[in-house]
Formats: sequence, structure tokens, C-alpha cells
Amino acid sequence: MLASHGLLARSVDDLELGLSACIGPDIRDPLSIGAGPHVELATGRPRLAVTPDFGVAPVAKEVRTRFAVACKALSQIAEVEEVSPDCGGGIETFRTLRAAHIADSYGALLRERRAELTPTVIWNIEAGAHLTAQDYLAAERRRTVIYRSFRDLLARRDFLIVPAASVLPWNNDDGDVMRIDDVSLETPIDYLAVTFIVSLVGFPVLTLPTPRRQDEKPFGVQIIAAPGQESRLFAFGRSVEEQLGFCHRRPPI
Repeated sequence: MLASHGLLARSVDDLELGLSACIGPDIRDPLSIGAGPHVELATGRPRLAVTPDFGVAPVAKEVRTRFAVACKALSQIAEVEEVSPDCGGGIETFRTLRAAHIADSYGALLRERRAELTPTVIWNIEAGAHLTAQDYLAAERRRTVIYRSFRDLLARRDFLIVPAASVLPWNNDDGDVMRIDDVSLETPIDYLAVTFIVSLVGFPVLTLPTPRRQDEKPFGVQIIAAPGQESRLFAFGRSVEEQLGFCHRRPPI
């Protein structure tokens, strides 16, 4: 008994020693995030990746112009390089996953109260009606590829900066955005691509308004960090607010 007990103890010790090397968060495993201590913003100039559109999102020319001005301002306090994660297929992937979840959540509403729903809501629910399990699984695989591309980029850069919206504010009476500049959009959600791509991968993001003239419409940027880096993200956001004036301004009364 003693001999076998001693053998077991040595095995447990060896196991604990091996597991100790695995303790802590690792960006390659989203489920491990949050296991480690918060990290404050490092000293020195942050390294920023910037992209106006992730290489795939439709974005208005006036938004691109305002984004370029914001990036020039950010270059005063950080190293700025225009580079994007590979988001190929991201729009189609989000459409599929979103449609599947909405059809599952609100399918009964469409069957029972269709006459009370707007055409846009009906479209949203019906978009997932003919999806197959293979469609869903293929979209999840593509989401993983995009996640890893974000992960790899943010292993080399501190933050990723993109516009907060693809169009500037418009009148609510104008309805759905189905066209950006001279480009027609395929679905009512495509104008949201510059934001829903961030939702697709689930990375932490902070949105700040940029300085504007009295005659300009509001505009902002998304600051994206790697998973588990929320404290560094907030620290950088505070520095951008304080040094560059990227902060809320009340409209004139």
C-alpha cells in the first residue's frame, strides 16, 4: 500500500508540475482569457494598425476622409501603419450566423404575428429559413480563420483602429441604408459590416468620437484590442481622450 501510495503521489506531483506550465491566459485559446492579471498600457509609443474597411466593408468616401484625419491625429502619439487582418468572407459569414440565430429566436413570431412585422424584420427572420447545418458549420470555420487573423495582427500591434460606422448619421425617415456612394448593397445589414466584423470575432473594442467642427456630423473610431487586454484598451482610450480630444461634446442648445 505504501509503495503504491508513493507511486501515486509522485504521479500527481508530476502532473501538477506539468499543468503549472499551462496556467494563465493564451490568446490562442479564447476560453482561457481572463485567467491572468490586468496589464496597464506599456510605456512608449503604442503601435497601431489602421484600416478604413477591413478590406471588405463598404465605407462612404466622406467616412474615409474623416478617418484619414483621425489617423493623422493618432500619429502624434502612436506609430501608425495601415494594415488589416484578413477578413475575406467575413460579410457572408456574419450574414449566415446572424440569420440562423434570428430564425431560431424569432421564427415563432413570424408564424404567429407576421401582419404586425415590418418588411425588414420579416426579411431578417426569413433569411435563415433555408440554411443547412453545413452552411452553419462552414460559417463557423470561416469565423475561426478570421479570428486567428485578428489574433496574429494584434500579436504584432497594440491596437487596431477602424471607423465606428460606414456612413455618417442620416435622417431616420430615410429608412434602411441600401446604397453607399455609388455602390448598391445586397442586404439591409451590409452597411454595418465595419462594425459587425468586430462582433464576429468578439474582440474587446472601445469607440470614441473624434473632434469635429460645428458644421460637421459626428464621427468616431473603434479601438480594438486583443482578448483579455481591456485594461490596456481603457488606458489607451484615456490617453487619446486627454491628449487628442477624442471625447464627447454636447450639441448646441
